[in-house]
Amino acid sequence: MKKPIALFFFTLLFSGVLSAQNFLSPVWKISSAADTSIALQKNVDIEKWDNVNLLLSWERQGYYWNSGNSCLTQKFVIPANKDKDLSLSLSLQCDVKSIYINGRYIGGNLPSQFWSDKRGVATMYTIPHDMLHRTGENIISIDASNFSYTGGKSYNSCILTPVKADGSSALKITVPAKDHLFSIEDKNASITLEYNAREKGSIELMIVSDFHDTLVCKTFSVPPGGGTIPFNFTNEITQP
Repeated sequence: MKKPIALFFFTLLFSGVLSAQNFLSPVWKISSAADTSIALQKNVDIEKWDNVNLLLSWERQGYYWNSGNSCLTQKFVIPANKDKDLSLSLSLQCDVKSIYINGRYIGGNLPSQFWSDKRGVATMYTIPHDMLHRTGENIISIDASNFSYTGGKSYNSCILTPVKADGSSALKITVPAKDHLFSIEDKNASITLEYNAREKGSIELMIVSDFHDTLVCKTFSVPPGGGTIPFNFTNEITQP
């Protein structure tokens, strides 16, 4: 009897064009022992905080409605030669009390959407370019609570792109396995990445099992235009 393995394929297409790039990683730092004001203090080492991935549901990572108040934060950089305002698109399945970038209040008081007819609807904020550091790191922090149970699916997104971002770069994943399930007996576990890059860039691929084990972290350089990349990961499937 075959033992199926459920895999999550996470991909990020980073183009050389500013307008096609999301400056935020899906992986954030989280702490229930600190709030935003503490996180913004320079003597706090957020690298010691736990990781939380917005591409996974809260409950898969141990967070529920009764987990209490938490601070999600991450550092990011933007090109030094691009003086453009940015657009923050936020859709989180939790209560968002406040959002700060570099210590300045952006917005907040956003209730969880999951049990409403607004699930997946993003709240948009414009971030003036003079609020951002063009050299060195920026930091975004979100005070959150009441993490919604979502049945194992994420529904979360937090995207920071230039205003009027051009989304012409695109990526499609083809999974040939029936029901998108592979087994440890499969001799040809593979996927195909089909891309259309506006300019020279790279594709970052991460494959994570249902047990939260990271099986693959790989970067592919891509030229401008369209193309396909077959990727075989048979040797990485070692357990159900």
